[in-house]
Amino acid sequence: MLAESRIFRFLDNTNQFTIAFIEGQKIVQDLALIHNLQRDNFSFIRTATLSTIPMLSFLKPSEGLGLYIDNEEPYFRFKLEAHSSGSLRTLFLPEHDLKVPEKMKGISRFTKILPKSPYTSVVEINGKSFDELINEILSVSYQMKAKILVSDDSDQSILFAKLPDPNQNFSKDEDGKKSLNEYQVKMAHYFNEIFRKALNDQESVQKTFEELGLIYLGNNVCKFHCPCSEERMVANLITLSETDLNDIFKDGPAEVKCDYCKKKYQITRDKLIAQ
Repeated sequence: MLAESRIFRFLDNTNQFTIAFIEGQKIVQDLALIHNLQRDNFSFIRTATLSTIPMLSFLKPSEGLGLYIDNEEPYFRFKLEAHSSGSLRTLFLPEHDLKVPEKMKGISRFTKILPKSPYTSVVEINGKSFDELINEILSVSYQMKAKILVSDDSDQSILFAKLPDPNQNFSKDEDGKKSLNEYQVKMAHYFNEIFRKALNDQESVQKTFEELGLIYLGNNVCKFHCPCSEERMVANLITLSETDLNDIFKDGPAEVKCDYCKKKYQITRDKLIAQ
């Protein structure tokens, strides 16, 4: 049985970078169990999930984030919602008869969920790959000089971000972009070696990064958790018209399935009346 996936945080004080490392074997295993996808589509949702989770390292306690992709040609929807605690859930529609294109066409929304009010940015994705999209979100939505790398060898990813200079204007910081590329080149061998080893226990991950001279800042578990419930399903059904409800319950109790976790609920008309 695989241990729960974790997000590890490190500081490269010498080069002024922070690093978030995702050990995601359990998350990817659970993705396969939740979503019945063909190979190409599963590759997309794996990459999308491993690319988005590292951004949890930017969140403060009780904050959350959401990534929503509305692709039009062909039609598909992808959603990933996560919380600073490490809980997340994903949605992919439709799950059958679709091949995700290499270059997407549509709109992406990225939401940072704050205690008082959410912040949402919209990025057009016409002709963009997911790799191009996620790194544009880092630049546009988070205004971070950062990059995400997803391993081809293991279910892991790394986000490295340049610490901001409080005395420098972000929009004019061309040196920041240059240093980001230089850091990637400098660390490429070490990152690739870490991915190749597929380390999956806390002690070995921490030790490996500390041997590179990085300061360990901590880690926390990342896992799937869906807050769906029978009460929420009933509340959703109540919003439908009487005509729709008559059609849904014409043969007796209705089976309602959560699009995120695929859990099924048997709802009777009496439960709606009691609500």
